[in-house]
Amino acid sequence: MTSPFEQDDFDDVDGGLQAYCLTAVASDDVDAVLDILLPRRRPGVTTWAGARDRVMEGFDEVGGNPLAAATSRSAGWTCVWEDNGFQGSVVRTLTRLSDLGRTISVYRNGALLSAFTLAENRRVVRRFEPLRHDDAKARTTGEPLADEPLLDWSPERCGSAAMTMLANLSGLYPEWPRESDEALVYFN
Repeated sequence: MTSPFEQDDFDDVDGGLQAYCLTAVASDDVDAVLDILLPRRRPGVTTWAGARDRVMEGFDEVGGNPLAAATSRSAGWTCVWEDNGFQGSVVRTLTRLSDLGRTISVYRNGALLSAFTLAENRRVVRRFEPLRHDDAKARTTGEPLADEPLLDWSPERCGSAAMTMLANLSGLYPEWPRESDEALVYFN
């Protein structure tokens, strides 16, 4: 794996973002990605700001607990940011997404649960908990990837390490959505 991105490129992840899931799929078919990843989404597209406003309105009698997700396409990849979401961390979902192309997910929640997953051809190639990367008792799948030993997996830096892995495996620079970016509301 080539390493055009450095861990310092993602320092903002370590200090701020606490509960998120970023899923990148090597497919520019956004609808196909969303049909698998977020099947309980509300029809229609809005902005990131609009989706977050809808989420702040709270529980929906019909749909349940609303969450916001932003979508973007770049260089043949579809990226989905879930704010406080986790759908992209579900192994069954990721293996289905990998039918569309290589799938990479970085997940972290406020309770300090985390997951990095790489799936290809309906199988998980690598999965581990970034917050417990160096813990010999942590459950993992697959062999470490080439860049893993070169990154700082301490609890203070594991978020930027996971984003660096995603960036170097996809060639994408993942950025948190801007207020005007395309987004949607879905239900977990």
